Amino acid sequence: MHLLYARFFTKALADLKLIDFKEPFSSLLTQGMVLKDGFKMSKSKGNVVAPTDMIEKYGADATRLFILFATTPSKELEW
Repeated sequence: MHLLYARFFTKALADLKLIDFKEPFSSLLTQGMVLKDGFKMSKSKGNVVAPTDMIEKYGADATRLFILFATTPSKELEW
């Protein structure tokens, strides 16, 4: 959704000749989704993992490292 807003405002400003470029980004990295049992993690679906449970079991630093290194940003992560 943010890409839509960024492109809209860039187009509007370019039409007003306030900027001299048409696209807001030269490249864009779209992040992957976090999945649980093959579905997108969602509070409304109830398929979430409480961070406090992970922190109590493994510690805050280990939990952070897992999230950072489990997959590349552009790929989906199966929790």
